[in-house]
Amino acid sequence: METRRPITPTLQQNDERAQTGIPSLDKIIEGGLARGDTIIVAGQPGTG
Repeated sequence: METRRPITPTLQQNDERAQTGIPSLDKIIEGGLARGDTIIVAGQPGTG
């Protein structure tokens, strides 16, 4: 029988991050934008 485990995202110690300059956004995305990734940031008008 197959055992199911939840998928847990983890960051490796050597991940390079580029800070956005927006402290609250950097905190949400765990330190900044991961180099080489594509990220979409969206929200309702007036949220940013």
